[in-house]
Amino acid sequence: MLTPARSATALVVKAPSPPSSKMRAAASTMMRTVSAERACPGTFLSDGRCWSGGGDMSETRVPIMRIYSHFMPVDQRRKDEMMSQQTPFEPTLTVFMLVKTTAEWLGFTVDRRFKLLDEHVAPILRKHAESVSLRFFDVEFYSARVTDIWMWDAKDHHAYQLLVENLRETPFWDRYFEVVEILTGVENAYAKNNDRAPISA
Repeated sequence: MLTPARSATALVVKAPSPPSSKMRAAASTMMRTVSAERACPGTFLSDGRCWSGGGDMSETRVPIMRIYSHFMPVDQRRKDEMMSQQTPFEPTLTVFMLVKTTAEWLGFTVDRRFKLLDEHVAPILRKHAESVSLRFFDVEFYSARVTDIWMWDAKDHHAYQLLVENLRETPFWDRYFEVVEILTGVENAYAKNNDRAPISA
């Protein structure tokens, strides 16, 4: 079964036939992006930042999730320190939570939303950073059924279950966001179960 790439990298080409040096530079950037994401056990952001839940959110100003793409600035030195302290884990399962924002959440200002994330979600991500990682996808542009997808990689089933237990105790579960559906899968299970190399692109 084909699986989504670990990271999406956009290449903007200004000329029909770019010089080979630019192509090599673009390929090198893509390889660095993929390597950085694989080394990131926490939340890997589309701008190349890795956040595992450590530190003071108000101090580092690293966003928890990409809600409305309002990225906050982060010091480059702090970014390098965070990435060098990562302890990667091999995911046993991947969970796709299909969620939809509620009217209550949309009624908050952006500042208020980030304060609520810092208050309720940041402690959970810090607590489970060594065994669970999060990627966030906005889909409200293309779907009327759900607005976002939370993709969780978990070290094992127990780690994921503990995460959900904590999430259910916050207003983000079926108050600020309606949990519409949960899809759980194992990456490349078919190939692994048949002792074959996984198909990739």
